[in-house]
Amino acid sequence: MAAILFDAVLQLARRGSKGAAEASWWIRHSDSADTPFSFGAVCEGLGLDPDYLRRGLLTWSGTIGDDTALPSRRSLATQRQRRVALPAGARRRALLAG
Repeated sequence: MAAILFDAVLQLARRGSKGAAEASWWIRHSDSADTPFSFGAVCEGLGLDPDYLRRGLLTWSGTIGDDTALPSRRSLATQRQRRVALPAGARRRALLAG
């Protein structure tokens, strides 16, 4: 049970991934008493308060109260700035001139 909970936390840390969305859904929705590996059953089996842990995990992951899927990694990516390296001689001249 601890491994299941630990995997959910690892998936939540991978914001924007499919695994994060699935872990978030599992934490929010799977509390029926007839499933032995629901979030509530796992927490209670480990002696943890499921409501307290749910609030903390969803706040940490930034998905509290959000039923939509997490954004994709590509949508969150920023444009990378490329560095241009000057040859050693040109760098020295630039430093001495500036």
